[in-house]
Amino acid sequence: MTSSEGYVLIIFWVPMRPSLSQILSFGEYFGRILAAGLIAPEKAFLLYGITGRSPASRARRLVSKPEGIFTEPLPEVTLTAAEKELLVYPAILFSRGVAASNGRQTEAIAAQLASGEPDPVKILKEALKNWDYEPDFPTFTPRISGCFSSAGQLAMSLIRRGENGQSIRDFWPLVLRSNQGYLLATYNGENRQPLLSFSGSPLKFSVQSSTASGLLAEFYQALGPKEGKEDWRVAAVAVIFSLLSLRPIETEVINRY
Repeated sequence: MTSSEGYVLIIFWVPMRPSLSQILSFGEYFGRILAAGLIAPEKAFLLYGITGRSPASRARRLVSKPEGIFTEPLPEVTLTAAEKELLVYPAILFSRGVAASNGRQTEAIAAQLASGEPDPVKILKEALKNWDYEPDFPTFTPRISGCFSSAGQLAMSLIRRGENGQSIRDFWPLVLRSNQGYLLATYNGENRQPLLSFSGSPLKFSVQSSTASGLLAEFYQALGPKEGKEDWRVAAVAVIFSLLSLRPIETEVINRY
């Protein structure tokens, strides 16, 4: 554009990265959600959320322990062995690094982190080589996982079912930038039967808060129902930890039940 004085005015359009709330507003039901990123050069975060449609999925809570965050059945509920296998697990473990997932594969990732391997993609590939999507016909829930390696590097992975029943495995090395995160979910956000798997790479979002309580408040509210819809929320946690020591600094948990 040229002004009347003869100067050339160049306008740059810079797209705004969506917030966590904006990303989750595009869907009604995401299942389990894993998000990770950086809030400052040496401070990382993890978010983990559980939503559930079945009574068994809702009969759980998240519990913070010294070694990490665990899903547990409610005291008054008895789950079957098959339900326990898929619904009771460590969601986040602090090892020689940080492991997170939507199932018992978290333990395999934490064990692999103990080797001290700095490449988080290599850690996930080795830890998950014998794991497939969950055997919960007809949904076949994907396995979503992530880890921060001993070098403070982040990677995520998704194992989902292909059309012919094969396991499709994706692994992503993720660049850490302050006030930016990445999100993976088990489902694509549509509330239908059977549920459709999340597909594609982790979704980038801008981080709006620098505290665990602030991150959790935005996350839990974003998981809430749209007007006239059912509230599927079960539990959510936010952990802020040092990228140098890989130990938690702040932990906040919300359990609905």
